[in-house]
Amino acid sequence: MKIAYIIIAHNNPIHLNRLVTAISSTDNDIYIHINKDVDINKFALANESNIYLIKERVSVTWGGFHLFKQC
Repeated sequence: MKIAYIIIAHNNPIHLNRLVTAISSTDNDIYIHINKDVDINKFALANESNIYLIKERVSVTWGGFHLFKQC
C-alpha cells in the first residue's frame, strides 16, 4: 500500500530531516510545505524521487486556515 505524508514545517530543519529519513521508503510519497516567512535555504532536503517540496509557499499562522484555497 502506498502512503502519502504531508508535512508543514517552519523551523528546525534538523528535526525535519530526521523525520523524513525515518518515514521515507520507496512505497511512500512525502510532500513538504515550508512556511513562506522562513528562509527555505535552511532546509537542505534529500533529492529523492518520492520527496516533493511544495513550490507555492504561503505564510501560515498556527491554527489558521491559510493553506486552504478559496474555491
